[in-house]
Amino acid sequence: MPRLICKLMLPLLVVMAMGFTNRAPRPSAEVALVIDLSGSTNGLLDDIRDNIWNFVNSFRLANPEQDLRLAVVGFSRGSFGAENAYIRVLSDLTTNYDLISYRLFELVATVEKGDQYVGAAIKMAIDNLTWSKGPNRRLIMLFGNSRADLGSYDYNRAVEWALDKKIVINSVYCSQGGDNPKYLGQWHSIADRTGGNLFKMQVTRRSPNKFRSQATERLVEFNNSVNDTYVPYNRSGSVDYQLMLAADINALQMGELFFHSRCLYKLSDSYQTHLASFDLVSYVNDHGRLPAYHRHYLPEHLTHSTDNELLEIAKIKATRRNTVLSKLKNSIMFQQPDSFAVNPIDSIFMESVMRHN
Repeated sequence: MPRLICKLMLPLLVVMAMGFTNRAPRPSAEVALVIDLSGSTNGLLDDIRDNIWNFVNSFRLANPEQDLRLAVVGFSRGSFGAENAYIRVLSDLTTNYDLISYRLFELVATVEKGDQYVGAAIKMAIDNLTWSKGPNRRLIMLFGNSRADLGSYDYNRAVEWALDKKIVINSVYCSQGGDNPKYLGQWHSIADRTGGNLFKMQVTRRSPNKFRSQATERLVEFNNSVNDTYVPYNRSGSVDYQLMLAADINALQMGELFFHSRCLYKLSDSYQTHLASFDLVSYVNDHGRLPAYHRHYLPEHLTHSTDNELLEIAKIKATRRNTVLSKLKNSIMFQQPDSFAVNPIDSIFMESVMRHN
C-alpha cells in the first residue's frame, strides 16, 4: 500500500507543480500531530520526521485539493516539565512547514521513559492551538501506546471537549510487539466517539539510510542551485531561509525518498507563494519593483549593491531559477519510487487525508 501510494503520488504531484492546478479557492484543513515522545515509542519521532513532506504533499493530491495548517504537540517528555504535565506545544498551527520540520528535528529522538497523560495532551492541543472559527476541517492525529486514563485530566472529558469544538481525532496506536487489549480499546474509543479512525502501526528503531543513487545526487545538485537563487531581504526572511536550508539537509539525511518528497513540496504553488514573503527575487518577479528591504539582511555579497543592481540581479536569478526548476521537475518525474523503502506511517497519513476529505 505505501509503495503504491508513492508511485501514484510522484507523477501527479509533479504535474500539479508544473502549474496545471485548479486556481479556485480551496477548502482548508487544520491538523495537529499530538505525539507520545516517551521511551515506549522510541522510533516514532523518526517515522514522523521521515514522512512529514509526504503528509504535506498529500493535501495537494486530495480531491479537492486542500490548504493545510499544521501543528505539533509533544507529550510524555520529562524535559517539558511536571508543571505542564510533560506536554509542550512545539509549533502552533501554521503553513510554515519548514518550521514544523525544524521543531521536530530539534528533539532528541530517543529517551528512556516518560509519563503519558493522554487526556491532558488532547486538552492542550484543543485549548492552546489557534484553531480557526470557520468551516475548516479540524483533525487531531494522536500517536502513542499507553493507557489513556493516566493523569488528573480524564481522557473522556477531553473527548467531549473535542466533540464540542468539532475536532475529529484519529488514534494511531504504536505497537512495539504485542497490543494491550485494554489500552487499545481506550484508543479506539477516543477515535470512534469523535468520528475518527483507529490505526495501528509497528514502531521500530533504525538508522537513517545514507545511500544516495546517482539520480538523487542530481536532485541535490538542482536543489542547491535553486537555493542559490533565493535572496532574503528582511529579518523574518533571513530566518525562513535558514529554516529552508535546515529542512533540506534533514530530509536528505533521513533517506532518498524523503528528500524527493521534500523537493516535490518546494515545487508547489504554496511554497512559491511562501517565498514571496522573504525572497527578493520572487517579490521583484511578482511586482516589478524592489520591496522595502533591510540591507543588513541581504547576503553579504549583495550588501553594497545599488537598487538598480539588485533589480538586475533579481531578474537574472529569476531566469536561472526557472531553468533549474524545470530540470528538477523532469528529474523527479522519472524517478523509480519502487526501489525505496517506505514506512507504513505514510499510508496512515494518506488514508487520514482521504477518509476525512
